[in-house]
Parts: sequence; C-alpha cells; structure tokens
Amino acid sequence: MNPIVINLAYLVSAVLFIFCLKRLSHPRTAVQGNFLGALGMLVAVIVTLADREIIGYAQILSGIVLGAGIGALLAQRVEMTAMPQLVAIFNGLGGGASVLVAGAAMTAALATGRIPGVDALVATMASGLIGAVTFWGSFVAWGKLQGRITEKAVTFPGQQAVNALLAAAILGLSAWGIAAPESSAYLWVVLLSSILGVLLTLPIGGADMPVVIALLNSYSGLAAAGRLGHHPHADHVPRDEPLADERAVRRRGRGGFRPEPGRGLCGQDQVGISGRGGDAVR
Repeated sequence: MNPIVINLAYLVSAVLFIFCLKRLSHPRTAVQGNFLGALGMLVAVIVTLADREIIGYAQILSGIVLGAGIGALLAQRVEMTAMPQLVAIFNGLGGGASVLVAGAAMTAALATGRIPGVDALVATMASGLIGAVTFWGSFVAWGKLQGRITEKAVTFPGQQAVNALLAAAILGLSAWGIAAPESSAYLWVVLLSSILGVLLTLPIGGADMPVVIALLNSYSGLAAAGRLGHHPHADHVPRDEPLADERAVRRRGRGGFRPEPGRGLCGQDQVGISGRGGDAVR
C-alpha cells in the first residue's frame, strides 16, 4: 500500500480515538463515542493487516462479520442491569488479547532470528503483566457481580506480603526476559501476573466492583498501548549479521589493528600522494 495512504489512515484512526474519548465523557454522547472508537480501531486493524499482508481481505471480512454477530447477540440478550458484567468481560478479553499479541510478536521475531530491541521487550513484558492482571481481575469482578463467587471480601493472613512478593518476582522475571528474550521468562510473567490479578480483586467487596471494572478498563487500554506504541518489527538486530564495528573488531590482532590488504585504517582505498619535491608515497 502507498505509505501516504497508510499514514493518513493511522492519523484518521488517532483522531477518531480522540473524539471517542471526548464523547464518552458525557452520557448523552457516550453511544456516539463508542461508535467512533470502534470505527477508529477498525480502520487501524484493516490498514495494518492489509499493509503487512498478514491476512487477506476475506479473513478480515470474516472477522468483522463474526465479531459483529457476537456483539449484536450480546446487545440483544444482555439486560441493562447486567452492563457492568458485560463491560468486565470486554475488559478481560482486551487484556487477554494484549497478552497473546505481545507474546506472538516476540515469538515471531525470535523465530526469524532477530532480537527485539530493549524498548520492544519492555513493552512486551509490560503488556504481559498488565494484560494478565486485567484478564483475571475482570473475570473475578464479573463473578462477584454475577453471583458466581461470594460478594464478600476474601482475605487471608499475610496477603499483602504475598502480593508484594509476587510483584517483586514479576519485576525480576521481566528483567530476565529483557536480558534473555529466548528464555521462558514471559510465560512466568504471565502466570504470576494472573495469580496477582486474582489476589488483587478478591479482597474487594461486590459493591465496589464497578469502580474496579473502571480501573481495569484503563489497564486494558494501557496494555494495548504498550504494543501499539512500538512496531513489532522495529529496531531488531539480526543474529547472524555482524555490525560494522563487530567486523572491525574481528580484524584486530594482538599487535593492534590489522587492516585488510590494500585498504587504509578507515577502510578507504589507499592512493598515491605526491610529496613536495619527493616521490609518491603510499
């Protein structure tokens, strides 16, 4: 696709998101804001998939029809009094999608022999952490509101200490994943973050679940922004292709720098230089 068309489409998508947030700030225009946000995401997804040739238009249309069908079914069957539960499910699915997308992007980069940059790895670990907390926390909130689990606050002795240890372990595993992306650190980050998401939501009573859902809604957007803020194929360094400085270092010997035959220290071809009143020197 034409780069100008792609950039304009992304610009339109960003503007739609801005108007979406503006419209969502008032109940009378919230429906319009929701529509603008969905339209902006639709534009961004279609342009990205078509530009990168990830899937064809047939798959895109199939996904749109399937998603629209599920959304229409839920809109008809879910009562207005059950909207908080539905929003909780939407938040959870958004967080789960961020976990899967972040992990898939990193796995795809490593499978092609390219190491993601530090900023991409930080975004990946952050998406795994926030997305997993959002996913499980949202479904605990749904269970409390739906009456599937007790609405009372569930606590146990030493719960704060356990949460602190989990958070410290997640940060340590994230650092390990950034230093060694080929390791299984990302899976451990997601696993421990899932446990943390459950433990953070259980101690909150059912009456406060709407506030929790609103907070998890912001987490879900933050997890997605972590991936949108950095292209998955940017700033990757090939494994088997040494950089220019690495090639230069390999030519160094114990006695100092050894240039290639016929080339100068900086890599330029050596040429004859005429001295004043003398012979040409090399």
